[in-house]
Amino acid sequence: MNLKDLGWEKYRESLKDFEKLDQESVGRVAVENRGGYLLYTKLGELEGIMRGKFMNLAKLESQYPKVGDWVIFEKLAGEQKAIITSILPRQSKLSRRRVAKDREAILDKKEEQIIATNVDLGFVVQGLDGDFNLSRLERYVAMAKEGNCRPVILLNKCDITAAAQNKFAQVKKALPEVELLLISAKAEIGLEKVRALISKGVSVVFVGSSGAGKSTLINKLLGEAKQKIGEIRIDDSRGKHTTTKREILLLPGGGVLIDTPGMRELGLWAGTEAVAETFEDIEVLIEKCKFSDCDHRVSLGCAVIAAVEDGELPRARYENFLKISSELDSKIFQEKRKIQDAQKRASRKNPKRVGFKK
Repeated sequence: MNLKDLGWEKYRESLKDFEKLDQESVGRVAVENRGGYLLYTKLGELEGIMRGKFMNLAKLESQYPKVGDWVIFEKLAGEQKAIITSILPRQSKLSRRRVAKDREAILDKKEEQIIATNVDLGFVVQGLDGDFNLSRLERYVAMAKEGNCRPVILLNKCDITAAAQNKFAQVKKALPEVELLLISAKAEIGLEKVRALISKGVSVVFVGSSGAGKSTLINKLLGEAKQKIGEIRIDDSRGKHTTTKREILLLPGGGVLIDTPGMRELGLWAGTEAVAETFEDIEVLIEKCKFSDCDHRVSLGCAVIAAVEDGELPRARYENFLKISSELDSKIFQEKRKIQDAQKRASRKNPKRVGFKK
């Protein structure tokens, strides 16, 4: 298997000491499945397992290998198996927030769930039927920007609705800086523009809700019916999770494609900079607020509220901004709590280091 086809040439430009790496010990995580991994390597496909020492050091789920990661491994003699010894630096990632138990069984802890790593383009697929949701698109864009991944919005099923151009205009107005394409995977409309964005060695990920049409689109790009396609409910245009795992697929014309299961929930894992870029129009208004600590909800002299009342800023976009900002504040609070808890544990283990008397 050629590492160049897997995106190695593009990725290694970001590494300082890549000359020291033995390419026969470098692989890319193609599939993650219950603690086991399928690695694409110069030696072919290998079954990857974690080294025990690595597992003991990893305290969070995000510290384990994820689909798209480049890893260092040691091949087992006489077997198509390898021990993963380390993960090379992630140059980009798509993450969302989830509530999960950590290893210490603390409930309701906010954790990062990594969807894919080392991707250049994040294709956000949304159907123009009942799946269309501008607020959700804003979330996906913020997620991509936070992870250093260029977002591209694909408005799918443009052949089944007369409102396609109107919805295209809505998205373009809300997210003018994001590349936006009207397509129909089933009718093969606009697919040449999607293919033009994916060149050899470029890694892309497809994200979106169940029923958005990702599997149909991917099958068209692959030139074969590799991904299972599910039926869509008529009442809400939702589909079943036909893709059940994240995996790397190699496109026949070049390019690395990462498919992901549909997401019913998208808890944002993003920072202030990514949110500010996504809501750039609101950030401009914030600079005009009368007070620097304006909450943009009830504060007097708020330029954001005034823009909503004057019809300059759509109320739905304003409300989504408040909701995402609230989630961001919660995330920052959780991070601060995590640091404080770690400091407390350290003080109990070594009181002298933090100024306590024995």
